[in-house]
Amino acid sequence: MKTQMVLREVSIALSLIVMQTTIIPLFAIELYVPDVVLLWVVYIALRFGQIEATIGGFCSGFLQDILAGQLLGLSALVKTITGFVAGYFYNENTFEQTMTTLRYTMIVFVLSLLHNGLYFFIFYQGVKDSVILATIETGGITTLYTTVFTFIPFFYYTRKHRVVWNRS
Repeated sequence: MKTQMVLREVSIALSLIVMQTTIIPLFAIELYVPDVVLLWVVYIALRFGQIEATIGGFCSGFLQDILAGQLLGLSALVKTITGFVAGYFYNENTFEQTMTTLRYTMIVFVLSLLHNGLYFFIFYQGVKDSVILATIETGGITTLYTTVFTFIPFFYYTRKHRVVWNRS
């Protein structure tokens, strides 16, 4: 990646991490908060590939852990794994097509299930009586909420590339 592109993506990541820890909690429904940093990790995987997404997942997760002040290293671990798995969806020839179809939403849904399942399973160890049920409830609702936020980049890319849907 070129230096300008790297600086742009790093500044976007830092902005999203600050938003995730300051502004996004204002959108909370009860205790459920969407994960916009996860959306960025998936974007990096689709745009640049597995190595960049794995590194981006670790760095963004680690900074998120530091700013959130929770279990240090948990977000870094889970976002690293998610970035690695998201890299399997990388295809340099289909990035715009993926971002302008509901394929992006489905990819985020699957990866968010993985991310939230791992995160809350580890997070609830020793805290809740039924770790599995708490993981399914919290992870499932957070996954759905994060998936709703995929429509922001979806509409951005659809408009940017002037995709016209056939009406039949």
